[in-house]
Amino acid sequence: MKQITIITKDYHGLTADLASALAGNETNIETLDAKKLDDIGVITLVVDQYKRALHVLKNAGWNPIKEDTMLVRVADEPGADPIDKARDLVKDELLSIAPAV
Repeated sequence: MKQITIITKDYHGLTADLASALAGNETNIETLDAKKLDDIGVITLVVDQYKRALHVLKNAGWNPIKEDTMLVRVADEPGADPIDKARDLVKDELLSIAPAV
């Protein structure tokens, strides 16, 4: 799975502008995570038209960062750490593992 990250100056309506640019080019957002760090907006997207979204966002003035991602589902059992389970599943790969938000 591939995701796109946008890091830019935060402003009121940033996510709406991103969504509008993509929707206007027939690209659906499948997941969106937005965070504000001081005056910086960090938006992570998974879309149905990855290459088109990169092109649209770049043409709209944003600098999209391309990232490969992998979703690993593990059972959440009492006393177990799901992140440790995920690490065990992919321990031989060079990966950075973070919990989904």
